[in-house]
Amino acid sequence: MKTRKCCLPLVILAALLCGSPLSAQQLAHTELFGYFEKIPSGPAFPDDAILSSAEPNSFEDYTDLNALQKKLQDVTKPSGVNEFQINSISEPMMNIASDKEGEKLTMKRTLDSLEAALKDMQAVKIEFNANFKRLVTLYDKNLDAVNKTAADRQRTEPCNGNIECLQKQVSALNKDIIEITKKRVLNEEYLLSVYQTQAKPSFKRIDHLLESANYGERATNSEARNLLRGAQQNLIMFLTEIIEYKKLEHITISNCARLAHQGYHGK
Repeated sequence: MKTRKCCLPLVILAALLCGSPLSAQQLAHTELFGYFEKIPSGPAFPDDAILSSAEPNSFEDYTDLNALQKKLQDVTKPSGVNEFQINSISEPMMNIASDKEGEKLTMKRTLDSLEAALKDMQAVKIEFNANFKRLVTLYDKNLDAVNKTAADRQRTEPCNGNIECLQKQVSALNKDIIEITKKRVLNEEYLLSVYQTQAKPSFKRIDHLLESANYGERATNSEARNLLRGAQQNLIMFLTEIIEYKKLEHITISNCARLAHQGYHGK
């Protein structure tokens, strides 16, 4: 049974909080903004009746997300390019060997614009991470309160082995957990929507700059070329993170359905 403790896997969370890159990879010459626009909206949280009657596994159907992720994987291929981090790009190497000064200047401007766009995207990401951490903290606080209420109920209204009484207490606890989890999922989806909206201009700008620079092939200097390819990796990482978040929302709803099936209303 899949479970989720309402947080991302450590590898994804570390990437979000620390800016760690994905495995080194080189994209084929493919624009990525189209994939950005195809990211589906998050799953709608079902009402009580559906949650307690539908098969829990049915809420884990994220075929559309898997398909999008597969398409992203299909446009990548192994590469010897070094790994990159957005926040490791401080001063790109501008000493591009070129016989034509005009081409050298054009590439320098491209790299300057690329660096600015990456910094804009990173600023949005930092704000998102801070807001997401606040959601996690709030959820943990609410969960502690719910568990305390359940413990107090068991102490003040002991069941003394009565099965019906125990079922009602478990159902009350499950109902409270489902309610706070629902609020978190809705808040996460809203936050992701804001994140995508704010990151969209920078993402589109980076994609355009990569295309205009022929994805690094026009940079004769290896460090400039690797910088362009590293920017591609950051776009892939952004898309992957969003997809993983949305998959986890599906799993969270599925887990809530399992709680509901235990006797949502104490029946």
